[in-house]
Amino acid sequence: MKCLPLIFTLNTAIFDKQHCAKSTLSPENLRKTEVMSDVSEICVKALNIIDLKDVTWYNMNCTVGVSFQKIFGTLKTTNHIEEETMMKIYSVNDPEFKPYGKVLGYDASCLVKALDEETPLPEGVEYVMSCAALEYTCDFGVLQNNAYGGMPIQIGYCNGHNNKLNCLEYHRDSELNIGSTDFILLLAKADDIVDGKLDTSKVKAFLAKKGQIVEVYETSLHYAPCSAAEGEGFKVAIVLPKGTNGPVPALKAKNEEDKWLTACNKWLLAHADSAEAKQGAYIGLTGENITL
Repeated sequence: MKCLPLIFTLNTAIFDKQHCAKSTLSPENLRKTEVMSDVSEICVKALNIIDLKDVTWYNMNCTVGVSFQKIFGTLKTTNHIEEETMMKIYSVNDPEFKPYGKVLGYDASCLVKALDEETPLPEGVEYVMSCAALEYTCDFGVLQNNAYGGMPIQIGYCNGHNNKLNCLEYHRDSELNIGSTDFILLLAKADDIVDGKLDTSKVKAFLAKKGQIVEVYETSLHYAPCSAAEGEGFKVAIVLPKGTNGPVPALKAKNEEDKWLTACNKWLLAHADSAEAKQGAYIGLTGENITL
Protein backbone atom coordinates (compact mmCIF):
# COMPACT_ATOMS: atom_id res chain seq x y z
CA MET A 1 0.00 0.00 0.00
CA LYS A 2 1.29 3.48 -0.84
CA CYS A 3 2.31 5.89 1.86
CA LEU A 4 -0.12 8.61 2.75
CA PRO A 5 1.04 12.01 1.52
CA LEU A 6 2.33 14.29 4.24
CA ILE A 7 2.71 17.93 3.24
CA PHE A 8 4.24 20.56 5.50
CA THR A 9 3.66 24.17 4.59
CA LEU A 10 4.77 27.18 6.63
CA ASN A 11 2.22 26.77 9.39
CA THR A 12 0.13 23.85 8.18
CA ALA A 13 0.49 20.12 7.87
CA ILE A 14 -2.34 18.56 5.88
CA PHE A 15 -3.16 14.94 5.22
CA ASP A 16 -5.54 13.66 2.55
CA LYS A 17 -8.90 14.98 3.75
CA GLN A 18 -11.36 12.87 1.80
CA HIS A 19 -11.93 10.41 4.66
CA CYS A 20 -10.45 12.43 7.42
CA ALA A 21 -11.62 14.30 10.48
CA LYS A 22 -10.19 17.77 10.85
CA SER A 23 -8.41 18.64 14.09
CA THR A 24 -6.21 21.49 15.21
CA LEU A 25 -3.20 21.01 17.46
CA SER A 26 -0.99 23.63 19.09
CA PRO A 27 2.38 21.88 19.18
CA GLU A 28 4.41 24.85 20.32
CA ASN A 29 5.61 22.78 23.23
CA LEU A 30 5.70 19.40 21.52
CA ARG A 31 8.81 17.49 22.49
CA LYS A 32 11.28 17.35 19.60
CA THR A 33 11.16 13.79 18.46
CA GLU A 34 11.38 11.47 15.52
CA VAL A 35 8.66 8.88 15.39
CA MET A 36 8.13 6.13 12.84
CA SER A 37 4.84 4.28 12.77
CA ASP A 38 5.00 0.54 13.34
CA VAL A 39 1.96 0.01 11.15
CA SER A 40 3.11 -0.95 7.67
CA GLU A 41 0.20 0.84 6.02
CA ILE A 42 1.43 4.20 7.30
CA CYS A 43 4.75 5.66 6.16
CA VAL A 44 4.78 8.95 7.99
CA LYS A 45 7.84 10.41 9.61
CA ALA A 46 7.23 13.25 12.04
CA LEU A 47 10.25 15.48 12.53
CA ASN A 48 10.73 18.66 14.58
CA ILE A 49 7.07 19.58 14.68
CA ILE A 50 7.84 21.79 17.63
CA ASP A 51 9.26 24.34 15.24
CA LEU A 52 5.82 25.00 13.78
CA LYS A 53 3.49 27.40 15.56
CA ASP A 54 0.24 25.90 14.36
CA VAL A 55 -0.44 22.54 12.85
CA THR A 56 -3.77 21.69 11.27
CA TRP A 57 -4.07 18.11 10.21
CA TYR A 58 -6.68 15.64 9.08
CA ASN A 59 -6.76 12.29 10.76
CA MET A 60 -8.05 9.04 9.29
CA ASN A 61 -10.81 7.52 11.42
CA CYS A 62 -9.91 3.87 11.84
CA THR A 63 -6.70 1.98 11.07
CA VAL A 64 -4.83 5.08 10.06
CA GLY A 65 -6.12 6.97 13.08
CA VAL A 66 -4.84 4.34 15.49
CA SER A 67 -1.38 4.71 13.98
CA PHE A 68 -1.38 8.49 14.23
CA GLN A 69 -2.32 8.16 17.88
CA LYS A 70 1.25 7.12 18.61
CA ILE A 71 2.59 10.26 16.98
CA PHE A 72 0.23 13.01 17.96
CA GLY A 73 -1.67 11.93 21.05
CA THR A 74 -4.76 10.08 22.11
CA LEU A 75 -7.21 9.47 19.28
CA LYS A 76 -10.94 8.97 19.49
CA THR A 77 -12.31 7.11 16.50
CA THR A 78 -15.61 8.97 16.42
CA ASN A 79 -14.45 11.67 14.01
CA HIS A 80 -12.51 13.68 16.55
CA ILE A 81 -9.37 13.42 18.67
CA GLU A 82 -8.30 14.29 22.16
CA GLU A 83 -5.47 16.77 22.01
CA GLU A 84 -2.28 16.07 23.89
CA THR A 85 0.49 18.63 24.22
CA MET A 86 3.99 17.52 25.08
CA MET A 87 6.61 19.80 26.52
CA LYS A 88 9.49 21.04 24.40
CA ILE A 89 12.84 19.85 25.72
CA TYR A 90 15.74 22.24 25.25
CA SER A 91 19.41 21.37 25.74
CA VAL A 92 21.54 22.98 28.42
CA ASN A 93 23.73 23.99 25.47
CA ASP A 94 20.90 26.01 23.90
CA PRO A 95 20.69 29.82 24.26
CA GLU A 96 17.39 29.34 26.13
CA PHE A 97 19.34 27.95 29.09
CA LYS A 98 21.43 31.09 29.64
CA PRO A 99 18.99 32.81 32.05
CA TYR A 100 18.90 29.65 34.19
CA GLY A 101 22.52 28.53 34.37
CA LYS A 102 25.57 27.42 32.43
CA VAL A 103 27.75 24.40 31.72
CA LEU A 104 31.11 24.49 33.50
CA GLY A 105 34.20 23.29 31.68
CA TYR A 106 35.70 21.08 34.37
CA ASP A 107 36.37 17.35 34.14
CA ALA A 108 34.34 15.31 36.64
CA SER A 109 35.05 11.83 35.31
CA CYS A 110 36.15 10.48 38.71
CA LEU A 111 32.94 11.71 40.30
CA VAL A 112 30.81 10.33 37.47
CA LYS A 113 32.47 6.92 37.82
CA ALA A 114 31.86 6.84 41.58
CA LEU A 115 28.26 7.98 41.12
CA ASP A 116 27.64 5.21 38.62
CA GLU A 117 29.30 2.45 40.62
CA GLU A 118 28.73 3.41 44.27
CA THR A 119 25.19 4.78 44.45
CA PRO A 120 21.80 3.03 44.06
CA LEU A 121 19.13 3.45 41.40
CA PRO A 122 15.79 3.20 43.24
CA GLU A 123 12.36 2.88 41.65
CA GLY A 124 11.29 6.14 43.25
CA VAL A 125 13.51 9.16 43.94
CA GLU A 126 16.18 9.20 46.65
CA TYR A 127 18.14 12.29 47.71
CA VAL A 128 21.21 12.08 49.92
CA MET A 129 22.77 15.46 50.78
CA SER A 130 26.29 14.17 51.47
CA CYS A 131 27.86 10.94 50.25
CA ALA A 132 31.40 9.93 51.23
CA ALA A 133 31.88 7.84 48.08
CA LEU A 134 31.38 10.99 46.01
CA GLU A 135 33.23 13.42 48.27
CA TYR A 136 36.36 11.25 48.43
CA THR A 137 37.07 11.52 44.72
CA CYS A 138 39.79 13.42 42.90
CA ASP A 139 37.23 15.95 41.63
CA PHE A 140 36.21 17.27 45.04
CA GLY A 141 39.03 19.84 45.23
CA VAL A 142 38.29 21.33 41.82
CA LEU A 143 34.59 21.65 42.58
CA GLN A 144 35.19 23.22 46.00
CA ASN A 145 38.09 25.50 45.16
CA ASN A 146 37.45 26.36 41.51
CA ALA A 147 33.68 26.12 41.08
CA TYR A 148 32.78 27.47 44.54
CA GLY A 149 35.83 29.65 45.16
CA GLY A 150 36.92 27.81 48.30
CA MET A 151 33.54 27.65 50.04
CA PRO A 152 32.96 24.42 52.00
CA ILE A 153 30.77 22.12 49.88
CA GLN A 154 28.95 18.83 50.07
CA ILE A 155 28.39 16.32 47.29
CA GLY A 156 25.34 14.11 47.46
CA TYR A 157 23.07 12.55 44.88
CA CYS A 158 19.53 12.45 43.61
CA ASN A 159 18.85 9.13 41.88
CA GLY A 160 15.83 7.21 40.69
CA HIS A 161 12.93 7.40 38.28
CA ASN A 162 10.75 10.49 37.87
CA ASN A 163 8.70 12.28 35.23
CA LYS A 164 6.75 14.85 37.28
CA LEU A 165 7.39 18.38 38.50
CA ASN A 166 5.70 18.17 41.96
CA CYS A 167 7.66 21.07 43.53
CA LEU A 168 10.18 23.80 42.85
CA GLU A 169 12.87 24.94 45.28
CA TYR A 170 15.71 27.43 45.40
CA HIS A 171 18.78 28.22 47.49
CA ARG A 172 20.84 31.33 48.23
CA ASP A 173 23.56 30.03 45.90
CA SER A 174 24.14 28.05 42.72
CA GLU A 175 23.75 24.28 42.60
CA LEU A 176 25.80 21.92 40.42
CA ASN A 177 24.19 18.88 38.78
CA ILE A 178 26.44 16.19 37.29
CA GLY A 179 24.93 13.01 35.89
CA SER A 180 26.32 9.56 35.21
CA THR A 181 23.25 9.34 32.96
CA ASP A 182 21.41 11.86 30.83
CA PHE A 183 18.69 13.71 32.74
CA ILE A 184 16.15 16.51 32.39
CA LEU A 185 15.77 19.57 34.62
CA LEU A 186 12.46 21.42 35.00
CA LEU A 187 13.27 25.05 35.76
CA ALA A 188 11.58 28.38 36.40
CA LYS A 189 12.88 31.81 37.39
CA ALA A 190 12.50 33.52 40.75
CA ASP A 191 10.87 36.54 39.15
CA ASP A 192 8.10 34.24 37.90
CA ILE A 193 6.83 34.11 41.50
CA VAL A 194 3.96 36.58 41.87
CA ASP A 195 2.26 37.05 45.24
CA GLY A 196 3.71 33.78 46.49
CA LYS A 197 2.52 31.77 43.49
CA LEU A 198 4.22 30.45 40.38
CA ASP A 199 2.24 29.33 37.34
CA THR A 200 3.77 26.11 36.00
CA SER A 201 3.25 27.32 32.43
CA LYS A 202 6.43 29.32 33.10
CA VAL A 203 8.47 26.14 33.60
CA LYS A 204 10.93 25.04 30.91
CA ALA A 205 12.67 21.69 30.46
CA PHE A 206 16.37 21.20 29.72
CA LEU A 207 18.27 18.04 28.80
CA ALA A 208 21.74 17.53 30.28
CA LYS A 209 24.08 14.85 28.99
CA LYS A 210 26.13 12.41 31.03
CA GLY A 211 29.23 14.06 32.52
CA GLN A 212 28.23 17.68 31.97
CA ILE A 213 28.70 19.93 35.00
CA VAL A 214 25.50 21.98 34.96
CA GLU A 215 25.36 25.06 37.16
CA VAL A 216 21.83 26.10 38.13
CA TYR A 217 21.79 29.71 39.29
CA GLU A 218 20.48 30.88 42.64
CA THR A 219 17.59 32.57 40.83
CA SER A 220 16.54 29.35 39.09
CA LEU A 221 13.91 27.22 40.77
CA HIS A 222 14.43 23.48 40.34
CA TYR A 223 13.65 20.17 41.99
CA ALA A 224 14.28 16.46 41.39
CA PRO A 225 15.60 15.63 37.92
CA CYS A 226 13.43 13.74 35.44
CA SER A 227 14.34 10.69 33.39
CA ALA A 228 15.69 11.51 29.93
CA ALA A 229 13.72 8.66 28.37
CA GLU A 230 10.59 6.83 29.42
CA GLY A 231 11.33 3.95 31.77
CA GLU A 232 14.97 4.91 32.25
CA GLY A 233 16.40 6.01 35.56
CA PHE A 234 18.85 8.78 36.36
CA LYS A 235 21.82 9.30 38.64
CA VAL A 236 22.75 12.91 39.37
CA ALA A 237 25.40 14.20 41.76
CA ILE A 238 24.25 17.33 43.60
CA VAL A 239 26.91 19.83 44.72
CA LEU A 240 25.87 22.54 47.20
CA PRO A 241 27.38 24.63 50.01
CA LYS A 242 27.87 22.51 53.08
CA GLY A 243 24.78 22.21 55.29
CA THR A 244 22.24 22.86 52.55
CA ASN A 245 19.12 20.70 52.92
CA GLY A 246 19.99 19.96 56.52
CA PRO A 247 17.58 20.59 59.41
CA VAL A 248 15.44 23.69 59.11
CA PRO A 249 16.57 26.40 61.55
CA ALA A 250 14.29 27.39 64.40
CA LEU A 251 12.82 30.74 63.46
CA LYS A 252 9.75 32.88 63.72
CA ALA A 253 8.44 33.87 60.30
CA LYS A 254 9.00 37.56 59.62
CA ASN A 255 7.62 37.59 56.08
CA GLU A 256 5.83 35.39 53.54
CA GLU A 257 9.02 33.86 52.16
CA ASP A 258 10.03 32.62 55.60
CA LYS A 259 7.03 30.27 55.44
CA TRP A 260 8.52 28.52 52.42
CA LEU A 261 11.71 27.47 54.24
CA THR A 262 11.56 23.68 54.58
CA ALA A 263 15.23 22.87 55.27
CA CYS A 264 18.51 24.69 55.74
CA ASN A 265 18.99 26.99 52.74
CA LYS A 266 15.95 25.51 50.99
CA TRP A 267 12.81 27.44 50.08
CA LEU A 268 10.13 25.28 48.46
CA LEU A 269 6.90 25.78 46.51
CA ALA A 270 4.77 22.63 46.23
CA HIS A 271 2.01 21.68 43.83
CA ALA A 272 -1.28 20.75 45.49
CA ASP A 273 -1.10 17.27 43.92
CA SER A 274 2.33 16.49 45.36
CA ALA A 275 3.21 14.31 48.33
CA GLU A 276 5.10 17.28 49.77
CA ALA A 277 1.90 19.36 49.87
CA LYS A 278 0.09 16.54 51.65
CA GLN A 279 2.89 16.58 54.22
CA GLY A 280 2.31 20.27 54.89
CA ALA A 281 4.61 22.06 52.42
CA TYR A 282 3.55 25.49 51.24
CA ILE A 283 1.39 25.22 48.10
CA GLY A 284 2.87 27.77 45.73
CA LEU A 285 2.58 26.15 42.31
CA THR A 286 -0.56 26.73 40.26
CA GLY A 287 -1.56 25.17 36.96
CA GLU A 288 -0.65 21.70 35.77
CA ASN A 289 1.65 19.41 37.72
CA ILE A 290 3.83 18.86 34.68
CA THR A 291 4.43 15.31 33.52
CA LEU A 292 7.03 14.54 30.86
